Amino acid sequence: FAWSRDQWQTIGCESKWRWPPFLRVQYSDPVLEEQYRRLMYEDLRETAKALGFLGLLAILLSILVGVFTEHHGDDLCIDVIARAVFTVPFALFPFLYALLDKPLVGLYCWYHKRYHNKNALTDDGLTDAYCRVERFVLALIFIVSIALIHMDGRITYHHDWGYVWSSKEDYYIVYRSAHWTPVCAVVAGWMAFKCDSFLTLLMHVTHVSAFAVFELLCKLPGNWRGIIPYAIVNALFYIGSRQIELFTRTTLYQKNQVHKEKESKKLLLESFSQLVGIAAWEWDTSAPIDKGCYQTKVIEHLT
Repeated sequence: FAWSRDQWQTIGCESKWRWPPFLRVQYSDPVLEEQYRRLMYEDLRETAKALGFLGLLAILLSILVGVFTEHHGDDLCIDVIARAVFTVPFALFPFLYALLDKPLVGLYCWYHKRYHNKNALTDDGLTDAYCRVERFVLALIFIVSIALIHMDGRITYHHDWGYVWSSKEDYYIVYRSAHWTPVCAVVAGWMAFKCDSFLTLLMHVTHVSAFAVFELLCKLPGNWRGIIPYAIVNALFYIGSRQIELFTRTTLYQKNQVHKEKESKKLLLESFSQLVGIAAWEWDTSAPIDKGCYQTKVIEHLT
């Protein structure tokens, strides 16, 4: 992380922790950091709406496939797809989150204004405080879901079938998609928190660690090879999140610099116009009265 120190410092960022350096970064300007957090909240809301819509479609698809298909021995391709789609966690939660987001924010702000000091916080301050809590809860749900999703497909173990789940007492189904569902969960979590590289790193470490723990509990020799592709996939996602955060922070920093330059030029022009306006009333006494004009020595020096 130290090798990218110059890149972060160029855009006005500093390491939030002394060690490890630049594992978690923030702007040295608190106002700019607050703007970036608001951008993350907005991106999280839009992503949650998209995930909620896809989750609703996944639930409906799994129900339809489960209703119109039957189990016929080993010919379970359609049922495997249905199970893989149905077991994607937190599919319903983002949908409800997208629907109830604005009402909850309004209720939160109204409660604090009604029962607390009305002048203590502004609407923006209350909204930011709510977003912090909301983002923390959603991140916790994603992390727990990513950790526990490895249980799916490993609930029952049979020597002849391997990893299976049982719908009846003596009926086993080979769960061929057991390794794809956790990847889908990681992709969903990465999409939601891609602008926060530290949080994505925490999710990826949790994902790989949970896989190792469940493999240890299953006590299957030789199946540890599956941790290698998981580690590679999670490392690639983390690198992508790191680059997205760098790009987003760089864009925000450049926009802020352009805005500051425009404001400074605007102030300079306003001050110049004020000087010109004052000097315009000072007549040039060296010229005849009938040829007098607003061109004064002050304006000549200014121009």
